[in-house]
Amino acid sequence: MHLLEALAAGTDLVALSCRVLARKVLAKANEKIKRVLEYKAERTAMSHDEALKILAVSGHAHREKAGRKHTEYARRVSSVSPYLLNKINAAYRRIE
Repeated sequence: MHLLEALAAGTDLVALSCRVLARKVLAKANEKIKRVLEYKAERTAMSHDEALKILAVSGHAHREKAGRKHTEYARRVSSVSPYLLNKINAAYRRIE
């Protein structure tokens, strides 16, 4: 989707950029992260968009360097372990 098409459709550009960033991380994430996310999604009936939201929230926590507060928020929202959040943040560092 081009930027002008997104604006014309009234798309939330922040949410769109979160999904784009999350997809970049998924593309570079190792197989273990992917397997854990798939398992978590199956176990909690989490949709693919929700999994991307987890990646986006944790990625923004890393990008803003907001520290523990945002990491705790991401963990509460997603019920993802601190170990997995650290792996996801490491994936963000690799693409930046």
